[in-house]
Amino acid sequence: MLNMIKKIINVIYIVLIVLLCAFALVVIVANVDTPLKMRLFAVQSGSMEPALHTGSVVISKQLPDYKVGDIITYQNIKNSKTTITHRVFKIENTKQGAVYFSKGDANNIDDKTPILKSQILGKVIVTIPFVGFIIEFSKTLIGFLTLIIIPATLIIFSELTNIKNEIISIIKKRK
Repeated sequence: MLNMIKKIINVIYIVLIVLLCAFALVVIVANVDTPLKMRLFAVQSGSMEPALHTGSVVISKQLPDYKVGDIITYQNIKNSKTTITHRVFKIENTKQGAVYFSKGDANNIDDKTPILKSQILGKVIVTIPFVGFIIEFSKTLIGFLTLIIIPATLIIFSELTNIKNEIISIIKKRK
């Protein structure tokens, strides 16, 4: 019975480590440019329903060109800390280069501000449902504590306990 409980605890421990590593990777990729020029973005509104659901994560890849119909993620010119993910419905060529116009699929009106190519962070290539809720939660103090600090502390404590037990075992063998 005790052996079975230890096996269950070990499985839970391994699952916890894998989830913590996967979550850390998602948070890093969501906040840092990768060598593959891909980034994760959380969908925070229903403006692209049903193509993109609120709480999903989109993976956007930077491309040399975009076309009408592409769903793109771009830097919000009104608030540079936010991004918008909408569909391109029109492209105009100007002396300065291509200018893109977008609209959310669920919106009745087009986005007012034209988008320069330099604002585009990438074309949506993958959508992962529900993960965006976790990313947004992790950005809060309670979320950071719950999803990163507490599991990491438990893992460190467990490893320190294992090291202590090994040292005790080695000392007992020497005697």
